[in-house]
Amino acid sequence: MGQNCIGIERFLIPDSMQDDLVQAVKPRIAALRCGSTLDDTSMGHGAKAQQGKNGDHVDCGAMITDARFDALEELIADAVAHGARLVVGGKRYNHPRWPHGHYFSPTLLTHVTPTMRIAQEEVFGPVFLVMPYRTVDDAVAIANGTPFGLGASVFGRDYKECQHVASQLTCGMVNINDFGISYLNQGLPFGGCKHSGYGRFGGPEGLLGLTAPKAITEDVWFGVVQTSIPPVVDYPVRDTQRSWTFLHSLVRLAFGSLVQRIHAIRGLL
Repeated sequence: MGQNCIGIERFLIPDSMQDDLVQAVKPRIAALRCGSTLDDTSMGHGAKAQQGKNGDHVDCGAMITDARFDALEELIADAVAHGARLVVGGKRYNHPRWPHGHYFSPTLLTHVTPTMRIAQEEVFGPVFLVMPYRTVDDAVAIANGTPFGLGASVFGRDYKECQHVASQLTCGMVNINDFGISYLNQGLPFGGCKHSGYGRFGGPEGLLGLTAPKAITEDVWFGVVQTSIPPVVDYPVRDTQRSWTFLHSLVRLAFGSLVQRIHAIRGLL
């Protein structure tokens, strides 16, 4: 839990519903148990498993490393100092059986604002950030107002509004009324934008990302019609004004309106 590149870190909720959300998730987050599935449950191969004891259950495994724990605790403390409310957790967890394990307490932090550091930096830990908003436009602005843009989820009952919000989000993937489902479809491209990286894997876009495209041009009537430099723009230029008129007319002929193209022909003659 918490160290998933597309894991949800920020939960944007209408301010009128923030208390209801907190009331719903607080007991569940507080009840989450850290430990080792392989050693603390009958599913593994440890001492308890060998003895057939299965009374203990594990919800959260150890983090990959504790190298970021100091920074994570600092981000949480900084948020609280700027008005956020720490409801559950907030610090590393010293497991009684595994004192050297890299465990961090599942954390619930509410009343988080976009200006707080924790809302602008990648948390990559078991931290549930609740960020209230007033309008849908505010929510989109908050979602897009970070240096990152990997994945997002949009939940709602208004289909058109969900689609509109999804189209406005600056990120590589959006799941409507779902989470992470885009990754399960390997026919879809996976990747982000901004500081979340570039390029894609999965789908046709992923295959194209492994290629090195090469552009080759040639004359349609090879050997008959060949590209040549018009004398009016050949170096050394004989008449600057005339060469400018020629190039200006050439651009208008290629990209201008019908009237501009007609006038451009006169400039080329």
